[in-house]
Amino acid sequence: YANADMIFTSDLPRAVARVAEHGPFLLCGRRQNLSVSEPINFAGDWEHRLRAAVTLEGVLAIPGAIDYFAFPRLLFDAIPPFAVGRPEWDQWLLFHARVRGAAIIDATKCVLAVHQNHDYQHLTSAPPADLDREVERNRALALFHRLDLRDATHLLTEHGLQRALHRPHLARRALSLPKF
Repeated sequence: YANADMIFTSDLPRAVARVAEHGPFLLCGRRQNLSVSEPINFAGDWEHRLRAAVTLEGVLAIPGAIDYFAFPRLLFDAIPPFAVGRPEWDQWLLFHARVRGAAIIDATKCVLAVHQNHDYQHLTSAPPADLDREVERNRALALFHRLDLRDATHLLTEHGLQRALHRPHLARRALSLPKF
């Protein structure tokens, strides 16, 4: 799954192939926010040009801004009727993947995920109260069942898949234990 405003390079399918035999997993990562004002020319070495633009102008998003997920087909039985693209639903996916025993794999270091900065004029037809209701409904559906990439159990690096045993990850796991 990926939001429609995302651009991926060949990193993503390679990352999925690297973890596919791991067992149940949810692969996701932080995005790079980038202003894209011109159509992207996907001819030639477009990946190199995109990486250069991200290096110069990209801004790494917060750990809760998760705009893509890769997971085995049967990882989720059913997903509540979230307003996708609003807060909470993506953090719910992480929580429920963990409940189902899946590894939460942060692929930020191996997958370039570019979010195209954009305005939200497409939302202006809906009154602000409607948008607020969508966010509130998502919060009600998610309850307190939310995690973000700081709760990853594994990190995908150039050296392979590693357990997330750094102090910040362990501290987050200790804090989130009561949720489980």
